[in-house]
Amino acid sequence: MASAIGCCSLKVTHQGGMPNWRSPRAAVVPNFHLPMRSYEVKNRTSVDDIKSLRLITAIKTPYLPDGRFDLEAYDTLVNMQIEDGVEGVIVGGTTGEGQLMSWDEHIMLIGHTVNCFGGSIKVIGNTGSNSTREAIHATEQGFAVGMHAALHINPYYGKTSEGGLVSHFDSVLSMGPTIIYNVPSRTGQDIPPRVVHTLAQSRNLAGIKECVGNDRVEQYTSHGLVVWSGNDDQCHDSRWDYGATGVISVTSNLVPGLMRELMFGGKNPSLNSKLAHLIEWLFQEPNPIGLNTALAQLGVVRPVFRLPYIPLPLAKRVEFVNIVKELERENFVGERDVQVLDDNDFILIDSKTYAGSQTSRNIDVLLNKLVSGTVQNGFIATSYGVGKYQIYGLAQCRGDVSKQTAQFASKMQWRIYVIIVQTGQMPGFENVTDPDVFNQKLGDLMDQISSEAVKPGSKGLGKGKTDISSFVRLYALVQCTIDLSELNCAQCIAIAIENFPTICGSHKSLVDSLVNYKSVMALNP
Repeated sequence: MASAIGCCSLKVTHQGGMPNWRSPRAAVVPNFHLPMRSYEVKNRTSVDDIKSLRLITAIKTPYLPDGRFDLEAYDTLVNMQIEDGVEGVIVGGTTGEGQLMSWDEHIMLIGHTVNCFGGSIKVIGNTGSNSTREAIHATEQGFAVGMHAALHINPYYGKTSEGGLVSHFDSVLSMGPTIIYNVPSRTGQDIPPRVVHTLAQSRNLAGIKECVGNDRVEQYTSHGLVVWSGNDDQCHDSRWDYGATGVISVTSNLVPGLMRELMFGGKNPSLNSKLAHLIEWLFQEPNPIGLNTALAQLGVVRPVFRLPYIPLPLAKRVEFVNIVKELERENFVGERDVQVLDDNDFILIDSKTYAGSQTSRNIDVLLNKLVSGTVQNGFIATSYGVGKYQIYGLAQCRGDVSKQTAQFASKMQWRIYVIIVQTGQMPGFENVTDPDVFNQKLGDLMDQISSEAVKPGSKGLGKGKTDISSFVRLYALVQCTIDLSELNCAQCIAIAIENFPTICGSHKSLVDSLVNYKSVMALNP
């Protein structure tokens, strides 16, 4: 747990469980993965794990009125998929409007999905591009933030030869489990079976999302290749008559439970016929126009569209309400009554609307300056902009981080995330069994690291550890910014430590306290 006090920061980590100690999960759970370090890829998933998925939702990306991601609505939507048995999500695909995202937005959303839901559902990032260079870069970043598999489309518009297709896909297949996506209606070029059979020699090819039709599906499945139908109107027959493993579905955004039944419950022509009207309605205009309209009318997402997508006309919106009544509201996501939205209810966002204010643009520039300055010197305090739009910033590497490590982090393009902690008691606090011993050990440890931080050449860093008992170890870290004198650093640390009894004892959150501590698994204190 860390706190910033203007001029210095403190971190105290209490490792272990009290009063009943348990072995770390890494010691007792097979294949338990610790959080990612700079040279590791987290959430390693086998290709066979991906091949076994029956129902994957091409998840919708909701927006706020200013055009930014509505992560609260997104999380709710993903949770509803998990609750109704969906096994995987495609993040930033066609349905998720990856084509309207910057790569920064794209990778952030993949990372967010992994961090929030990666233990409950497989996260497949759409990191494909018509540029091989971009596809490689995005896929590296996607696996670095923990996605379980990548979805790759063939180069569109600037089409290439069959040999070029093989080279393009080969350049990304080595990175991890991969699904090839064939949708000629969007790319303008079919991926022929001979290309797919060549790519199938790679152990990382999980399968193909195929949109050409069931004859093509059978052509692959008869040779032992895994195929997911990319057509909701054909997926029932693909699954039960042509050997497809399952479906990558748009419709499951709306009725995940019914789509699961369609994929898991055996051949069911009655249910397939029952869903036909909804599926036809969804795809009367290019996806995701119908889905965006439907989710807005269900009250699951705000009625916000990023252009060039616009809502379906009023008559079609009325038709959707009737479809919901036919299939029964309880089968759809969300809890609000379905309603017909007026034209004026919808918000259409263009690039000018969500490009950000002058302040936001200045922050972006400043962050880049902070990253480059920190890599070069380990510390930078600077500003950008003028007048009321001027933004000040300070960045510093920890005192024990080498310049080489900082440069590596920069090359990996690590991103800065803002975490807002809600005021109130934080989870994870545990009472120590002997407060007197704990306080004595804590005091001695703080004296030790405070002395280290003000020594010449320490770069303002002090860190250490002490054993509270056979099972509990206490870690602590203090860091002054390097522009402080030794005297000012010592004074700042002393003020922070003085507040330990009153602040930490009340278990206040970081929002309104100077310092805090809690039980965590400490990997690199």
